[in-house]
Amino acid sequence: MITNEELIEWVGKQHVWVGDAISTFYKEGKFKEDDVERFADTCLLELKKQANRVEVKDLNLLKHNEQGSLALCSISNIEGVNALKFGQSLEFSPQGITVVYGDNGAGKSGYIRIIKRISNAKYREDIRGNVYKKSNSGKHCDVKIKKNGKDEVLACDISVSGEHDILRSIDIFDTKISKAYVEMAKEASYEPWILSMLSAIASITTQIKEKLEEKKKHKQILEIKIPEELRGDKGLEVLSENIPDMKIDKSDYIWENTDEHKLHNLIKQSNSDILNAEIKQLSGSISSIDRIISELKKYSQFYTKENVKRISELKKAWDIAREKKILTMQLFQDQALDVDKESVKDSAWISLWKSANKYYDVMLSVKGEIKYNIDGGICPLCRQKIKKQSLKRIQSIEEYINGETSKEEENSKSIYISELSKLTSCWSEEETVSNIESSDIQDIQNDIKRILDEIRFNHNVISQKKYDELDIVQLDIEGGIKRLEDIKLGREIEKNKKNNLLTNEEHMRTQNLIKELKVRKFLCDNIEDIISRLDTIKQHREIDKAESFLNTKAITTLSNRLANELISEDYINRFNTELKKLTKGTVSVTLKQQKGGKGKVPFKVELFDVEENASPADVLSEGENRVVSLAAFFSEASGRDEECPLIVDDPISSLDYTYEEAVISRLVEAAKHRQVIVFTHRISMAVGINEVAGKKGVKYTELRISGRGREKGVPITSAEYGGKVLSGINNLINTYIAQIKKIDINDAVYDEKLHYVCQQMRIIVEKSVEDILLNEVVKRFRRDIQTKGRLTRLADISSDDCNLIDEMMTKYSYYDHSMSDETPLSEFSIEDIEEDALRVRNWIIQKQGKK
Repeated sequence: MITNEELIEWVGKQHVWVGDAISTFYKEGKFKEDDVERFADTCLLELKKQANRVEVKDLNLLKHNEQGSLALCSISNIEGVNALKFGQSLEFSPQGITVVYGDNGAGKSGYIRIIKRISNAKYREDIRGNVYKKSNSGKHCDVKIKKNGKDEVLACDISVSGEHDILRSIDIFDTKISKAYVEMAKEASYEPWILSMLSAIASITTQIKEKLEEKKKHKQILEIKIPEELRGDKGLEVLSENIPDMKIDKSDYIWENTDEHKLHNLIKQSNSDILNAEIKQLSGSISSIDRIISELKKYSQFYTKENVKRISELKKAWDIAREKKILTMQLFQDQALDVDKESVKDSAWISLWKSANKYYDVMLSVKGEIKYNIDGGICPLCRQKIKKQSLKRIQSIEEYINGETSKEEENSKSIYISELSKLTSCWSEEETVSNIESSDIQDIQNDIKRILDEIRFNHNVISQKKYDELDIVQLDIEGGIKRLEDIKLGREIEKNKKNNLLTNEEHMRTQNLIKELKVRKFLCDNIEDIISRLDTIKQHREIDKAESFLNTKAITTLSNRLANELISEDYINRFNTELKKLTKGTVSVTLKQQKGGKGKVPFKVELFDVEENASPADVLSEGENRVVSLAAFFSEASGRDEECPLIVDDPISSLDYTYEEAVISRLVEAAKHRQVIVFTHRISMAVGINEVAGKKGVKYTELRISGRGREKGVPITSAEYGGKVLSGINNLINTYIAQIKKIDINDAVYDEKLHYVCQQMRIIVEKSVEDILLNEVVKRFRRDIQTKGRLTRLADISSDDCNLIDEMMTKYSYYDHSMSDETPLSEFSIEDIEEDALRVRNWIIQKQGKK
């Protein structure tokens, strides 16, 4: 096992910035922007042997102050998160297990996304605002926590992941992390402090490198523009970035009057300037001709005789098809009703008949039904038999909208447009004039301009979709290209002749001497910029060398060793224990450490003792995959030394009852030592957790959230599925009915609260059948039947009991399910409801033998 002394020794062998980073993380637990800047500077100082090491010998790197206990008490003042209602508060018990129950669409996912975002969970989702409401507000909430027994409220910007470090210790299980456990190599979400530190240091190297790169950007290498005639000269190698450690002595770069006089005389003796000017002019003309030829070649195939003829034929075919359609329109106008003649201009009307035709082809024709435009047909819209007086109207409409002439016109137009679309965009008029003028082709410039103008005009007409105004004619592009190539060839011959005039040996020596002097003059004129440029290049090279100090190989090697010693063995043993608890050994998988990097320690679930290489996700059932991922999650969560919240979203999805019982038992067991919060839409889970928690002496809290219209996640007080029916009816009478009696009957909230009370009456009466009438012998969401000490009470069931239950169930059956806010209420007064509630309460007390 590695010792702290070995770690200190290891730090002393690393680059200087690593020791500084370790000391900073040990004290602060994170890195700030100033730290990153300092580490970057330290790398540069170390390169110059000017960096001082930060002493770490007094630090115990294997042990660090743990976070202690943490509980999530509430999430409130939510704004801009999905459709969660603004300003509400969802409160959790800091001790034991809290079950948050809600139907599908109630808003549970919104709360889970908030928790995943504030805890910086790896598999978090993006959070949208309420798509039903326009809002420019941000995404915010307040999170109340209990840290080591003290309450604290954290204002959270939900657009920032893991804004508060203290919340990052929350363990979260949901479908996404469930898939990650069995489908890919997943990093352990909890790591000992030393591994978290090494991981943070490895990760910060990217930011340090970015800081170093920013230093390059702040001091750009000066670009010195070299005259065209001097480019490539060996004397200018001082401007190259590839010559290391170039040193300049300014005294070697002095340009005096004698040098200027000598250069002037040499230029005067040589006529090369005139030749070079003419060669330059010819080169420019040749380049411009090349550009024009390249531009024309783009269109040579389009404007061939054969293609122009094809386009003309396609347009003619379209014209014929349009004439046919016009004739069909005239026939339609003759036979159609006035309303149809008006409606034919409406796209919705046309779409209606096209949809009717499509509906017949897809759905009705396969059933052998006669088409609606044939005698005896049935209208596909109203399903009435079409009478003879309506048949002609429908036939004329069908022929006009869905007939062959319409299809023929659309098809021929589409083919014509497709062919036209092959014509690509052409030079603008300005580009055309510019290139023609620089090419110096006076004899044919008007012909070339006419060709390009015609191409541009045609493309503009096509772009404006004025297809019927277009008349494509053949252009002699090949002839134009031939004439341009002839001109180009003549100028290349002329250019070569002028170049040959410069090859005279004496002339060449003079030219070389002139160029040498020009190079020296250029260097002397720019010596200050050259020195500055070389200095910047040197600084960039130093930064590049400093970046090599950021290699994380040594950190990764140490992390892997520590992972094997501090995580792997213990983690895998815990996984095996958890898997055995949840599956009783019926699932054969194992957890194996995978190859990591940058201080990360990934693990992967693999099948155990199988003949072929296969993934658990492909072999195990959905329920088995789920329970395996839960085992991996519990094994991670149980590795923490500190007490922190454990959040689980729908853990029993796709589990059978045996696995469900095992998971419930494990969650309650975890709640003995840390806060557990379970989000679920399964009532059986709430009931199961309540029963197991009661047996194990764990505090049970049940919350219910509801989605009302377009507002989700609204906490409501309801008869607990895991609670007692008498307390439920007492709370209804003493709290909710009492509140309503104080509200004006004309108040907007009166009906809403009355509606809610009626819903709760239905739930309580339903639950009293299980809890009171059947004495909890059987319960809907409990697997077993419990008879001990309960069965004899069933003999006390009387017809009066049954009549009361039947009466109440019938009366409040309207409220069996949650209704929208607009649903009208039955005519119950609050006094009627209170009287019924008191009858039910007295009946419960009487059946339980209470006074």
